[in-house]
Amino acid sequence: MKCAALPWVCLAAILATGCPGPGDTGELDADGDHSPATDDCDDDNALVYPGAEELCDGLDNDCDGEVDEYVADLWFADEDGDGYGDSFSTMEACEQPSGWVADNSDCDDTNDTVYPGADELCDGLDNDCDSDWDEDAIDATAWYPDADGDGYGPDDQAVVACEQPDDHVAQGGDCEDSDDGVYPGADEYCDQVDNDCDGEVDEDDALDPLTFFQDDDGDGYGLTDLTTLACSPPSGFAAVDGDCDDGDASVHPGADEYCDDIDQDCDGETNDDDAVDAPFWYDDMDGDGYGDPSTGLQQCEVASGQVSDDLDCDDDDASIHPDADEYCNELDDNCDGTVDEDSAVDATAWYLDSDGDDFGDESAWATACAQPSGYAEVAGDCDDTVAEVNPDAIQFCGDGVDDDCRGADTTCPMAGDLLITELMKDPAAMSDSSGEWLEIHNTTASTIELEGLIIYDHGTEDWLIDQSLQLEAGGYAVLSRSSTATTATDLVWSGFQLVNSADAVILALYGTDGTDGDVLHEVVYDDVDWPDVAGASLSLDPGAFTPASAADPTSWCAGQTAYDTGDLGTPGAANDSCP
Repeated sequence: MKCAALPWVCLAAILATGCPGPGDTGELDADGDHSPATDDCDDDNALVYPGAEELCDGLDNDCDGEVDEYVADLWFADEDGDGYGDSFSTMEACEQPSGWVADNSDCDDTNDTVYPGADELCDGLDNDCDSDWDEDAIDATAWYPDADGDGYGPDDQAVVACEQPDDHVAQGGDCEDSDDGVYPGADEYCDQVDNDCDGEVDEDDALDPLTFFQDDDGDGYGLTDLTTLACSPPSGFAAVDGDCDDGDASVHPGADEYCDDIDQDCDGETNDDDAVDAPFWYDDMDGDGYGDPSTGLQQCEVASGQVSDDLDCDDDDASIHPDADEYCNELDDNCDGTVDEDSAVDATAWYLDSDGDDFGDESAWATACAQPSGYAEVAGDCDDTVAEVNPDAIQFCGDGVDDDCRGADTTCPMAGDLLITELMKDPAAMSDSSGEWLEIHNTTASTIELEGLIIYDHGTEDWLIDQSLQLEAGGYAVLSRSSTATTATDLVWSGFQLVNSADAVILALYGTDGTDGDVLHEVVYDDVDWPDVAGASLSLDPGAFTPASAADPTSWCAGQTAYDTGDLGTPGAANDSCP
């Protein structure tokens, strides 16, 4: 139609539909978006036509058959409502759905006390998602070291912890933690010690006051019948009684006796045989023919049990005297002034330990009572120049070294020789910290030594198997987080745990350069594609005992048979077939 030729017709058409503009084809375009209805997928909406910009409005703006593609936001499930979401549970939406958040850093989306930045609590959980738990917990308790076991500890050595540390107590206030008789409320004694920690020593209420005797002549001895009670002697009193003349300081018990008519030593006799002008004699209490030099007495006649020789250094033991054999007993048996000489009849053989690994060279030894520097009590070191080689060392396979001195290096297993066939990541009968375990299966026809292998995850956790564990052909070994996880436990690991939601468990050789070596088997699981049943193990179907099959989540199922704790699985035994 040409408006110039038919003005009235055009006017009628313009009034009805509008006159076509530049580029118009003359076809129907109800929404005025310059896209004819034959091409437009919604000719009632000017925002919808082929080539339009896709908007987050629930419409197929560009008519490509898809709605809100590439413009919707990614949201993460927040099941526990703590404002942080699960990175493994996602959805796309233009507006935030209820129960979904933009942050995906929650490490446990089933517990609203666990999220990044949360206060750490004494609950065995990683509340703040920093891969540690119970550190700096806000409800931790103050504990005091109790070295002497009296139930009290010093206030200035308090530690704050969730669980009571060994040798710590809940009571402070101990003023002397090396004496179990000293603590708040203890009985006070006359011992120059503040027994009850009240800041005072030897108070008047002490339980064991001493009796002191009046001593007028100041000779240190008092009269028996004139006494007073106190912790320390008052002026004019002595701790010892028995003075027979309190007016003469030269007369008292123990005074030198002379051959005169005076009883100087208050023993009831005069002119005693021990007078200072008499010959010296020495008590031989043990009858070994040698006397105690500290018992020398001057007396006119030798008494029974006395000798003239004063060289005995222990007159209570007849085996100790100048002619005795020396033994390793911390005694000077032969009274020569030296204890436990190397020539003692029972001296120990010590072995040269050049590398300091506490194992010595059995061909180089010396005898001594005490361990000489640079020597070890135990022989058996097959290379005394390398500290890492000794009978207690970890045997690493394939390093060409007899690390543990058992005679030879061990052969390294190959990938597929050992398979991780079962994982108990979420026990129900026990806590995760005690009930987790994993099972390793020997697929070969030969025994394989597991010592020196390492288990680790994709994070920072690892555990080096540092004990000998020989896994027989076709056998199963159970490695657990505690010895109580199952009676089938062969070894208890440390520094490793199984995350319930998703984790990797990698069995590998330990690299000779200190890094992880060749991977023997790896299981990477999650709680989406893999079975996730609390109280049941992840169990590999017996028909899928190959590395390739074991990598497929459908080859795994939840454990079906109850074992000794009541949870489901077959630790240390052949797996049940998956349903």
